[in-house]
Amino acid sequence: MSDLKEDIERQFQRLGKELHNLFDRVTPLVEPLVNEDIDFSPRTDVVEQGNHLHILMDLPGVTKEDILITVKDHHLSVRGERQLPSYSEANVSRRERKGGFFSRSFNIGRDVEPSTIKAEFINGTLHITLPIPSSTKKAEDETEIPIS
Repeated sequence: MSDLKEDIERQFQRLGKELHNLFDRVTPLVEPLVNEDIDFSPRTDVVEQGNHLHILMDLPGVTKEDILITVKDHHLSVRGERQLPSYSEANVSRRERKGGFFSRSFNIGRDVEPSTIKAEFINGTLHITLPIPSSTKKAEDETEIPIS
């Protein structure tokens, strides 16, 4: 019986990996259909650690002068442009890198004071750190509601 359980677990792990790979392959095809103004979407991690939220965005080939970070209506937006060389006179056999305009937006909640948001750009990675207000922290798994 334990062999069957292990086999089922392996099959689910394999299925999970295949779905992950499928999304990685489909996302670049769907992005232009969703927003024609966006040329590419940088890979981004959003990590909650302690009392802070960390947004890490891979932006190789971009300088910090090419990036604009704004906060409006409880949304943090990162916009910019990555310039790639033009190969007008060359015979390009493969072109996988994408350049052009990018934009990402994140809902940061009502209680985040923009002055508490910090951003660093090191070695092609944008790292944005913001505090998590106590009112937006995750609720406990189970909270008892008194009945009156």
